[in-house]
Amino acid sequence: MKISLLIKGLLISIVLGFTTASTHSSENDSLNAKAMVLQSYRMDINRDGVVDSIEILGKKDQLTSIRILSGIDKSLIYENKQIFDSSYNGCVYSSFDNIAVSKTNFTLEYRTCADRSEVGHRYSTFKTEKNKEPVLIQDDYLLYPKAEIPDDFVPKQVNCLTKKKIKFSEYYGRCG
Repeated sequence: MKISLLIKGLLISIVLGFTTASTHSSENDSLNAKAMVLQSYRMDINRDGVVDSIEILGKKDQLTSIRILSGIDKSLIYENKQIFDSSYNGCVYSSFDNIAVSKTNFTLEYRTCADRSEVGHRYSTFKTEKNKEPVLIQDDYLLYPKAEIPDDFVPKQVNCLTKKKIKFSEYYGRCG
């Protein structure tokens, strides 16, 4: 009888332990589903003398947006939700590598699929001006085949810049 009660108690403890563990796992999954800051860079974007933040946001294995926050009060100044669309997130070769900053410009450096046979290394530079949204001034794409390449391979360069003025929040990261 004592052994029977002991076994029942042990089984109840095990079942409760699994229930608690699965509850914590569900909580963690819902927390992971929210976008979080994956990378952060600093630059005075609006040229007010205060350093602002440029943040790359994502959840799990997918990037969702790039946002620029005020250095004064951390409020949202600009956001781009278009660059990391399904074609970017659906490409196994996609990666966001860096944001290079200078005094007056910042450059997004990333890779994504150009088509079924090529990978593109993208370098998109935005000019900043006092209290104005950054504007695209250079947009180059270096194309590489997905297959192995020799060490002396020279990638094809494509200039994706058009005559249209493209603001940071409107940039969708595709040629054409």
